[in-house]
Amino acid sequence: MAPERERSSAGAGGRQDKGIHALLSARGDGLDDSFHLPEKTEIDRRLVAGSALFGAGWGLAGFCPGPAVSALSMGLVPVLLFVAAMAAGMMLHDRVIAGMLPR
Repeated sequence: MAPERERSSAGAGGRQDKGIHALLSARGDGLDDSFHLPEKTEIDRRLVAGSALFGAGWGLAGFCPGPAVSALSMGLVPVLLFVAAMAAGMMLHDRVIAGMLPR
């Protein structure tokens, strides 16, 4: 986006750019109008085990999952291996482990 259009969409240039305003306020972005708290509030064995596994992986690898994905742009092999292992773990959970666990 051109800087002058961005400034004008915020009103700094004295006029509003209605096209950018409509684009930024569109609701096709998967966002909701309000914050929803989880319905399940008890702390159970699955939550504790998952939290421990997440923390252990974070500590051993030295990466938080979100920044690890963005660090892929650096092209470092350890980052690539971590993100590949993280994706494999998510797929393993969805396809195998989730079906074995009680709801």
